[in-house]
Amino acid sequence: MITKIISEIKKAKEIIIYRHVSPDGDALGSQYGLKAFINLNFPKINVYAINPEDETMNGIFPEGDKLPNKIKNCLVIIVDTANTDRISGLKWSEGTKIIKIDHHPNTDDYGDIKLVNVKYAATAEIITEIITSDPKFKIDKLIAKYLLTGIITDTGSFRYSSVSENTLLMASRLWKTNVKSQVIYDSIYRKSLKQIKYNGFVLSNFKVKNNVAYFIAPKKIESKYDVSYSYVSSSVGMLMGPIEVKYAMYVSWDQRSSFWRISLRSKAKPVNKIAQKFGGGGHTQACGLKLKNKKDIKKIMKELLKLQ
Repeated sequence: MITKIISEIKKAKEIIIYRHVSPDGDALGSQYGLKAFINLNFPKINVYAINPEDETMNGIFPEGDKLPNKIKNCLVIIVDTANTDRISGLKWSEGTKIIKIDHHPNTDDYGDIKLVNVKYAATAEIITEIITSDPKFKIDKLIAKYLLTGIITDTGSFRYSSVSENTLLMASRLWKTNVKSQVIYDSIYRKSLKQIKYNGFVLSNFKVKNNVAYFIAPKKIESKYDVSYSYVSSSVGMLMGPIEVKYAMYVSWDQRSSFWRISLRSKAKPVNKIAQKFGGGGHTQACGLKLKNKKDIKKIMKELLKLQ
């Protein structure tokens, strides 16, 4: 499959790379890492990274590119996105050929070429394996910075159970570029005063029932604390800190799309079946969904409380 993907990249004149909405470090790292690799090794190919939300993660990533005029002539690559309804950007389905590269369960079987492996800790790990498959390919510090950001964020700095020998091997291949890892860590984990104050709000107001932590962010809370909605919606990790907590549900209101976004996390039993039951999906212990009806949040909480 790797050979087939490389072959399609080499044949293309224009490539558009998409990722999922409300991107994390793996989505952005995979997207920009792949773009930087193509730019370095195949400079005649025009490649675009679509980033409609202009997420830059404290300046690690640049702003996105504008779509070319003729999508039908382009190869489309979609990274780190399990479901088509989560693809960020328009016209992705109009590409000449669509390649899906992902590490989430393949619940939405889209794409002409699919490289999906749930055993990998991050999509950036898969892409690293692709771009290091041929010793003739060049890899510089920029590529390494982007892809290491993806691996580091999706593994919690190599703390999660998804980390394997292969994860560390792929990271070591990137580290050989002498990329400055401290810069990556500083950019990922540093916080503005406004973000820290929002964190304080969450930590002061979340609740725990049995071993389930939960928090429902008030509507428009991002305006009150002057932080991005992306930051608000991605703060579920704070709920998993207490030793007593095994499961977490973090809820935020996406006013742009008018739905409730729910993130579920687990230190014990799988929670992805709960997400799937309500139209979502993801990893066994880290997944999410979106709801129109706020009353369904209570139903999800009941499902979590059953996991005792």
